[in-house]
Parts: sequence; structure tokens; C-alpha cells
Amino acid sequence: MKPEEIVLLPATHETVVCFHVKEDLVSNFLRHLESEGIEVTEPPQRQGNPEMPFVKVNIKEGIPEARLQQVLDDFKANR
Repeated sequence: MKPEEIVLLPATHETVVCFHVKEDLVSNFLRHLESEGIEVTEPPQRQGNPEMPFVKVNIKEGIPEARLQQVLDDFKANR
């Protein structure tokens, strides 16, 4: 898996922490988040342009970014 296929974006004062996920990985990544007990706060939203489509996946507040990074690393290692 290429590192840019999924990106963890930290929370800001205006946004919750989220992942930007390449469109063709969304289903598998959502299943992985669910199996890890990570709650998605709203339906994933398509973003970007047609040449580089990705989906924004918002994560429930309160989950440490280190935990989310570990979940992402595990997903990448098992692909």
C-alpha cells in the first residue's frame, strides 16, 4: 500500500480527527475501524477531484491520535 492512500488528519479547533481514504479502500478500512472499536461519527463523504478521489471518514472525538495511528499502521501492515 502506498502511504498516501490513507492519511490521518489531526483535529483542529474547527474539525474532528479524520482519515482521508482512497476510494477503493473505504469498505475494507471501515470494516477494520469497526473491528478495532473505532466509531465513525457520520457517513463517509466523498472529497477531492475525479483524478484523485478520496473519502473523508470522521472519527468520534476522544480517541487518542496515537491509537488511531496504530490502527492505521495495522491496516497498512495487513494489506
